Amino acid sequence: MRTGAANFVIFFDEKEGTTALMSLLDKLPGITILRKDRGHGLTSVEPFDLHSCGRMSDADLRFCLHGLLGSQPVDPEAIQARYGRTAMGRLLGVRQGAVTGLKMRFRVLTLPWYPDRLPIVHRVLSRTLPRVSKQLEDLSQRINLRNYRRLMIKILKRNQVVVFLAVRQDVFRWALSKYHGDGTGQPGHLQFRLARGELQRSEIGKIHVDPVRFETIVASCEAFLARKRELRQVLVRAGLEVYPICYEDFLSSPYETLARICRLIRFEVPEDDLRRVVAEGADVQKVHSEDISEFVENDRQMIERFGHRFVPWQ
Repeated sequence: MRTGAANFVIFFDEKEGTTALMSLLDKLPGITILRKDRGHGLTSVEPFDLHSCGRMSDADLRFCLHGLLGSQPVDPEAIQARYGRTAMGRLLGVRQGAVTGLKMRFRVLTLPWYPDRLPIVHRVLSRTLPRVSKQLEDLSQRINLRNYRRLMIKILKRNQVVVFLAVRQDVFRWALSKYHGDGTGQPGHLQFRLARGELQRSEIGKIHVDPVRFETIVASCEAFLARKRELRQVLVRAGLEVYPICYEDFLSSPYETLARICRLIRFEVPEDDLRRVVAEGADVQKVHSEDISEFVENDRQMIERFGHRFVPWQ
């Protein structure tokens, strides 16, 4: 039931299982997950990330998210009109009376602080010192992202949105998933090709992992976890409810993970519905088996060197 339940947002990084999690949540009666129509039967589950919605104005972002995540009746066409100013394709999942979930990348909320007045300095110096214009432009973009973080926090707080942080503690396995990418060691997402039937798991070959390159990915994963802890502190200080969703818990017990999320957003769901959704499964498949020798040629070398890289969430 919707009465008294809170809308929610999940901040995530890649390869943390959130696509599968959102797919399961979307199957629960009374919960709807926002998506964007990408055409050709494809959808994006991050409709307000920059690659999906373009550079929305603060006013349009506020209008859309207040309408979608607030307690007042939704005007779907007004939201679609604002969203369509910068985004190609329509929002999906805009529904009256349902708990609304949203998935967003956490990185835009964790960039360093810079003085708010720098854009003015940039405009002045770029005319007199062209060589430093690019560096100042980069700093200006970071300021805009910092202001975006501040705006997002205000929107979430005003609408009493529950915040979940996706966490993957097994940094070794997380980094392997990122390294493996499209199945050749290049960036990509095999789960979507599997879901569309373009590929079978048996067709995914093994790769040789370069330890030097892999070390940089492991280090970046550890840095992401540190930044997520910092983000949690920022959000809690702002007065938001913030909870982790650990990938390892979801993998071992999807039922308990779904039940916990429903409890935390105060959404009452029949046990039969939870068990049915878990039994039905997500719309995307798990790509990698627990036995890394099935997709890594030098698996023993990697386990001996990196297998201990595990950062527990505290």
